[in-house]
Parts: sequence; structure tokens; C-alpha cells
Amino acid sequence: AAALVLTLLSGTLAPLFNAGFRADPFGFGGFWAASRVIPDGIDEFPLFTALFADLHAHFLSWAPFSALLLLAVLRMRDRPVPGGRSDRCGALLLGLLAAAVHLTNPWETPLAAVLLLFALPPRRDADAPSLASRVEPFLLAGAAALAAAGPTLLHVRSAPVAFGFFRETHASPLAYRELFGLPLLLLAVAWIVIGAPRESALRTAWLLGLCGLGLLAFAELFVVADRMNTLFKFGLQARLLLGLAAGAFVPALIERARARGLAPRLPLGLALGLAAGLTLVCVGAGGAHIISVLRTRWVPGPRPALDGFAYVAAYDPAGERRMHALNGRPGLPTIVDPPGSPYSPNLQTTMRTGCPTIVGWPWHLRQRRRSPEAIAVRERDVAALTSGGFTAEERRLLLLGYGVDPADPVLVGPLPRAR
Repeated sequence: AAALVLTLLSGTLAPLFNAGFRADPFGFGGFWAASRVIPDGIDEFPLFTALFADLHAHFLSWAPFSALLLLAVLRMRDRPVPGGRSDRCGALLLGLLAAAVHLTNPWETPLAAVLLLFALPPRRDADAPSLASRVEPFLLAGAAALAAAGPTLLHVRSAPVAFGFFRETHASPLAYRELFGLPLLLLAVAWIVIGAPRESALRTAWLLGLCGLGLLAFAELFVVADRMNTLFKFGLQARLLLGLAAGAFVPALIERARARGLAPRLPLGLALGLAAGLTLVCVGAGGAHIISVLRTRWVPGPRPALDGFAYVAAYDPAGERRMHALNGRPGLPTIVDPPGSPYSPNLQTTMRTGCPTIVGWPWHLRQRRRSPEAIAVRERDVAALTSGGFTAEERRLLLLGYGVDPADPVLVGPLPRAR
């Protein structure tokens, strides 16, 4: 648990290897540079995700995925007696957590399934467990997952996602040194000193480490949806697995260093000292990121605040009035909100209220494999609606076609006169 918390709340080795971070260690430039290491990719780490305050799925899944990971690790280390209360309750809880992970962030579903595959089998030293006792944990976990996720899965259909080999330039090993250098060092030392362990806890740690390395290799060899998200989403999972695995080996390595004589102890002691120094670097980088975010003020508003909309009153008074008016209406009316360019001030009303709009940021829609032709048509229609390019009847029919109430259209900005 301590290794998981440290992994969630520390930075990377950016102070040693990232010139962009060193140029502005306590400013937003350094904070941003630490998450953009691999070209054309995003290399977010958990602390960056938390500080950036984007309520994306990979942040919301922290709680269920961390709980699933810890429960699976504990169950693999100390397997319960087949058919006992602990066995059954644990299987049900794992199934519920797997459902929560899938509904929150499907990128983590494959890893969640692998964790259940290794965590659910009964202990090997049990007295000839029957077939029923071997299968029961899987049935319980599956039933719990289906009961929790089934209603949503029956009504939600995801868009098809592209999958294929990555045939372009691969990331430099130096990038992985910066992003994952500390846990990779500890795992390498553990392999040299400990090798294949007999202890259940250390075998579990090796399993987690291999899964983490497998995720990094997968993200380099294949593309799911797009290169950026493949590196990003699988890299976050790999960081948690590698951090947990490396932390599990630290007590065993310290114990072996104490048991050795002076001469054999020296290389291992130096390696552990280097790991301790790198840990301080990662923790220091995390502290610098916190300072940089606290110092950065993009818009006026109260600080600190747990209300994500606290800034709107000072930043966009008209937008605040529109936000409250829409939030006070029943349902989620479709609104006409010009998309603009990505990360521009456009689409603020849509984001603040959850109301659907005719077209979002085109680049994000293309990432989700939406038709470029269909996106262009919607962009032209929105531009015409907001500039008066239709007759009154044409505008009414167009609004109806997009699900907007022609009698009471919600348009960001004044509704132009029809020609």
C-alpha cells in the first residue's frame, strides 16, 4: 500500500533528464514538459492527472482500480480456503470492483481481467479442491460484475475502436529511463540478487512487474484508437504495476544486504543507495509540480476551492448566468455551441452543463473515429446557424434535425436574424 501511495503521489526523473523541466521547475512549463516526453504522445503520471484537475475517466478510476489491484495482490499472496466466507466475499468484491473499473475507464478492463484470472483460483495446498470450489470464485465474480455493469451495458453502445501494429518511429529507451527509471532499476537489482523467489509475496511482485513491462511493450508494438492514447492509458497502468512491484522487493533486498558480508554487501548497498536517491528525486519532482500548479493562475477566481465552477463568475459572467439557467431546466437540451479550435474558450457552456451540442472539437471527434465528412457538415451548419446563413424555415428544419427546439433554441451568443 505504501508503494502504491508513493507511486500515485510522486513525479518522474524529470529533474535529471528533462531539459524542459529544468528550465522552469516551479512553473507550468516544467510541469507540462514532464508529461510530454515521448514525441506525439502523452506521458501523464498519476500526480500530473490529479493536479491538472481534468475529470477524465483515467482519474475517476483511481479509486476502483487501486482497490481492485490491492485486493487482487492480497488474495494472490494469501489465498483463502476454497468455499470459505473469505473466498466468496472476496470474489464478489473483486467482481464489483471490476465492473466499476469497466464502467469508469474501459482502458483498464483487460488488466482487470488478468488480475482476476490470477487472483481467483484457490490455494494450491488445499486438500484436493473439487471442481465446484475451483469454479465458484469465477462464477461469483462474474455474476457480481454482470449485475453491476449489465444495466449500463444494455443501453450504451461504444463506437468501434481501431487496432493494429504501430509501424512508425518507436520511442527512445531514454524516454523510458526518465519515466520508469526508478522501478526498473529496483526490478533489475531484484532479478540479479533474488532471482526467481519461492515466497508467495515476491512471486506476486514478479507477476505485477512482468504485467507492467508487458503493457509498455504492447503500447510500443500496437495502437489502440491512436498512438497518443495508447501510450497514455497503458503507461499509467504500467506505472502503478511497476511501482507496486518494485516497492514489494525493497524489504527483501534490504534483508539480503544485511545478511551479507562487507564485500558482497557493498554493490547491493550502492544500488539501494542509488534507488533511495532516485526516490528523493521523484518525490522532489512531485513537490515541484505541486508548487507550479499552485503558482499558476490562468483565470481569476477564489483559490483554493473545491468548486470547479468557482472561477466562472469572475471569468465569464454571461456564461455563469447561462450555466445556471440551463442547469435549472429539466433534462439536457441540445444547444448550439460553436466548436472553435481545441482547448479554445469555445464549448464552455457544453462542458459546464453537460448539455449535448451539434459538434464538438473536430480533432477529438476524429480521434474517436468519427467521419471527417460528417464533422465538416455539422461545422458548416453551426457556422450558418450562428451567422444567419439560412431562411427562417431552413433554420427551423435544421434545428429540428439536430434535436434543438426551434421555439426556444439555446445558442451561445445572440441568435442572428434569418435572411
